[in-house]
Amino acid sequence: MYQGMVDVYTAGGLNAQLLQKDSPEALDGGPTIKVAGRNVEFVTIRFKSGSMNKGKGLDIGPSISGGKELSKPKFGFHHIVRGLAGRSPDDLKAELKASTRGLIKKEVVDLTWEGGRLAAALAADTDLKRRLMELRASEVNVSADEKNNCIRIEYPAKVRDVVEKKGFIVKQTTTKFEELPPMGVFEICDSIAAKAKSL
Repeated sequence: MYQGMVDVYTAGGLNAQLLQKDSPEALDGGPTIKVAGRNVEFVTIRFKSGSMNKGKGLDIGPSISGGKELSKPKFGFHHIVRGLAGRSPDDLKAELKASTRGLIKKEVVDLTWEGGRLAAALAADTDLKRRLMELRASEVNVSADEKNNCIRIEYPAKVRDVVEKKGFIVKQTTTKFEELPPMGVFEICDSIAAKAKSL
């Protein structure tokens, strides 16, 4: 999934590279995407909810079984700005709230921000609201991570987890993630990061 996000970012013109979990710059004990020249400096991904298919390695033995398994787990895409620089955690708190209509297929009809000074600055940005509405975003959370001395902008999203088995005697199992957040999500989080840094 990390490499897939790096591909999304580089296709969008970003200078992005994948850091392995043993890199001194890696965050959250896992792989980290480093982004150069933007307000967002790093991106990490955390599992939030749902179920993921298990699919690794080889199975050996005659079988005609195969096919695909699909699931849609939810992940938090954490866009990181290093350094709190004396900013108040209360000022940096901002949570996007969506007003929806419809019972079965919910439609987002309005977005509001709750929190501190950053939430007020984000609420005043009509272009940001327009872009969030276009992406049908209904959840974004901004918080100060005092332990790691950074600002986290989390964009939760469901991702398609596809496990495919192929072969008769030796079955190769592959896992891939599809429907990753588009480049527009990064641009929105980068705009939020710029406002957080200006407080």
